[in-house]
Amino acid sequence: LPLAPLPPFVDGGPPPGSSPHAGPLRLAAAAMMRPGDKLASYAALAAALHRLPATLDWRLAIAGDGAEAAAAKALFAPYAARTTFHGQLSPPDLRALFEASDLLVWPGVGEGFGMVYLEAQAAGLPCLAEDRPGPRHVIDPARALPPPDDPAALAQAILAFGEEDPKETRRSARAHVEAHHALPAAAERLKTLLTPLIVRP
Repeated sequence: LPLAPLPPFVDGGPPPGSSPHAGPLRLAAAAMMRPGDKLASYAALAAALHRLPATLDWRLAIAGDGAEAAAAKALFAPYAARTTFHGQLSPPDLRALFEASDLLVWPGVGEGFGMVYLEAQAAGLPCLAEDRPGPRHVIDPARALPPPDDPAALAQAILAFGEEDPKETRRSARAHVEAHHALPAAAERLKTLLTPLIVRP
């Protein structure tokens, strides 16, 4: 039998509210604090932040908890004044965090599809990851992704984002999910795939 792709999908929810903002670049990350790939992604994010220029004013909000919480938090100790740990958030609270942020930065070490990228973009939050197969499959293709294991390149991508039009990046992120990963898009894709297989009497 032939195989056909069905992209991962989420309930996009209502259109996100506008997020007018003047001030520091509001970065967000959301992931469990587990050993292995998750902790490696936290380490990659911290390494990128270390390479941001001192002239860039930024804040980081992190949602997540787990067995490696202490180790994950220790990675960001040099940025304690700029980093807020929210612990594990309920879906509505996580959505609110996404809507109040400017950019989700999650390197995506060993990620499959990475549903967090879809949830963030549904909230109108642009996403940045390292150029790995999982994130690349679901992040708005308008966003250029830096190469893996290159914290300087990830830092440069964060810096470049700060020069973009925030309204356009939010619009593009939401539009990408609506076109390819929201429930109506998934239903239409299934209909296209299954209708030819229906045998009418």
